[in-house]
Amino acid sequence: MGEINEALGIGKKFTINGQEYLVNPAPIDELEELMEKKNKVITMEGKFAWNYVSLPKEKPEIKKERIDAIMYILDRAFGGSLKPEVIGKIDRVTAEEIIKFFLGE
Repeated sequence: MGEINEALGIGKKFTINGQEYLVNPAPIDELEELMEKKNKVITMEGKFAWNYVSLPKEKPEIKKERIDAIMYILDRAFGGSLKPEVIGKIDRVTAEEIIKFFLGE
């Protein structure tokens, strides 16, 4: 069924630690909150990894807000079904791809 959903543009499978998980596009009723979180996620020159680097003169809580926003969006992408430890194992390329698919970018 996942292949059909993916072919129809309803969902997309992502592999994390050798296991496949389906991500569906974000539901309309969550978009406002998700976009607020996304606005906290910075990407310098399109490099997702920069979210995890402290920027010059930046307060540690700002960096934490970026990371928390990423973790929140990823959690919602999987409908809250993954443990934080599993989400933390997603590589940066896949995490960025999941977020873009989930938010329709």
